[in-house]
Amino acid sequence: MARMLAEEFTALGHSVVMVTLTEAREHVVFPFSVLRRPKWREALAAAKAADVVLHMNLSLKALWLPMLALRPLVIGHYGQYRRIDGRIGLRDRLKYWVSNHARNIACSGAVKHDLPVESVVIGNAYEDGIFTMLPGARERDLIFVGRLVSEKGVDILLGAVEALAQANYRPSLTVVGVGPEESRLQDICNARGLSDQVTFAGKCLGRDLVDLINKHRVMVVPSRNEGFGIVALEGIACGCTVVGSDAGGLPEAIGKCGITHRNGDMADLARALKEALSDSAVKARCDLARASHLARFARREVARRYLAVLDEVVQGTRTV
Repeated sequence: MARMLAEEFTALGHSVVMVTLTEAREHVVFPFSVLRRPKWREALAAAKAADVVLHMNLSLKALWLPMLALRPLVIGHYGQYRRIDGRIGLRDRLKYWVSNHARNIACSGAVKHDLPVESVVIGNAYEDGIFTMLPGARERDLIFVGRLVSEKGVDILLGAVEALAQANYRPSLTVVGVGPEESRLQDICNARGLSDQVTFAGKCLGRDLVDLINKHRVMVVPSRNEGFGIVALEGIACGCTVVGSDAGGLPEAIGKCGITHRNGDMADLARALKEALSDSAVKARCDLARASHLARFARREVARRYLAVLDEVVQGTRTV
């Protein structure tokens, strides 16, 4: 999101400096300035030269920058501030306090509901220049794309696929991604007799990923927790019906272009998968809603909505 917004802001005629603590993984030339792991004086000079600071997800470690620079602050919130078990700790409460002194943007209504401060909802953008429908047959049934970690719910998906197999309905599934859960998930497939149905495709990016998604009929996003879910938009853009959990902002990302299931409920996910694969009315509804739904999350549209908020702050038309 930070890269997409920076590129679009630049294309619309604005000067952008991105400050990040990440190292460069490869040589990429961006149309905007990037300060990687800068010395504090460099970062402070960049902030002082700015009209406004956009903070992508609130980090207390980086909060000194807009404070010392005395620049207006806008915070983009892309998930919940709480511990894994749901408790709100001291660090989370500090973030809530800081949010009271900034203009706030939430990536979904679910994230907005979790914030104890006023915020405007602007959904995340997707790479609309890359993810698109391609001609050709859809030879496979289900695809998952994401990190192989517990919160993404792949174990729930495998349980649903097993339940369908026991009812003599055996859809194919492609799992795209890598992560610490990969070996355990492969063991689950082997133990439950799903190896002939499930393919672990590993890491796949860019055009290769677009090609792969386009070979499938349904994308599955069974996350246990999700602030929004850009991957759902990518699946919709590639022509898939999306089946996702009702967790967080996922229903907003899916819209009328898919089906939701109860979070963590394998049986309900199995029901939704079979419906998405076999009910032609579901596909017709998704096809009809696709264009208008995706238009709300195109890069340029999302960037313009962000710029409207930033301009409000700079012009002082809202209290920051």
